[in-house]
Amino acid sequence: MRSPCARPGQLLAALALILCGGCLWMQPTQPGAWIRSLRPNAGPQGDDVVVLQISVIEQLVGDRSVNRDLWTSIDEGAVTLDRRAVLEDNGFRVAVAGGSASDTLNDLLQSKRANLYPHQIQTRAGTTKTVLLGGLHASCEFLLNVDGEPTPTELKQAQCAVAVTPSLASDGRIVLSFVPEVQHGAPKFLTHDEHGDFVLQGRRPSEPYPGLSFEVTLGEQDYVVVGTWAEKDATLGHCCFVTADGPKPAQRLLVIRAARQLSTAPPEEGATTTAAKLPLAYQAAVTVRGQED
Repeated sequence: MRSPCARPGQLLAALALILCGGCLWMQPTQPGAWIRSLRPNAGPQGDDVVVLQISVIEQLVGDRSVNRDLWTSIDEGAVTLDRRAVLEDNGFRVAVAGGSASDTLNDLLQSKRANLYPHQIQTRAGTTKTVLLGGLHASCEFLLNVDGEPTPTELKQAQCAVAVTPSLASDGRIVLSFVPEVQHGAPKFLTHDEHGDFVLQGRRPSEPYPGLSFEVTLGEQDYVVVGTWAEKDATLGHCCFVTADGPKPAQRLLVIRAARQLSTAPPEEGATTTAAKLPLAYQAAVTVRGQED
């Protein structure tokens, strides 16, 4: 009598599904398949939907490409002078790369070793999304310099992030607002909502720094690049973008491009769609490693 147990092939298939863990990232079957994901799907739909294409570039601490070469060919005047001074005092470096970006940035975006997890987030204008900038730090220590008097700050079990909120400009461009934050401590499973009722959360407390907020306006071919200086080790920007300890010290860059969601309606004859203008660097990076809705 045949055993009721599953056949070996069925067991292998089940094991593969378990190991995958419900993966959302799958290898596209055709080049450029990720571009079609900008069209409306099961996610949010409408004229106010924005797609954020996100890469956290990682190189060795002090690497020339992320400390010098990249910044010589992109615009660091992307934020106002007063904001730029505050950001520099706190270790943040912000620029916009237009057109086809620089050769250095394109090389980093297309590198499987530097651009480990390129992905995209589809959201509505006005909705804030949190982008994590690195792993967990046992301690994050820095001098916060907002009002002219540096304030020593230390947060235990800390993970740096930035809250990104897109909005639509009247000329068709997209404005991205950034607020650095640090998640720290143990998760709070119970917290109060706006009505004072207890709710389950399961998230760690987050310390936002609105005094270090900034915004940039992006055209459909622009990238915003956010990073730090390797030598500014007493700043929040350094905590966000540099991991100096461990077997492989790393320095990171946050690179974001924003695009309006494509309409499902076919373009008029002779019209050029946004999809046709998407940068080759992101086509190469995300086509190889998939997408995230």
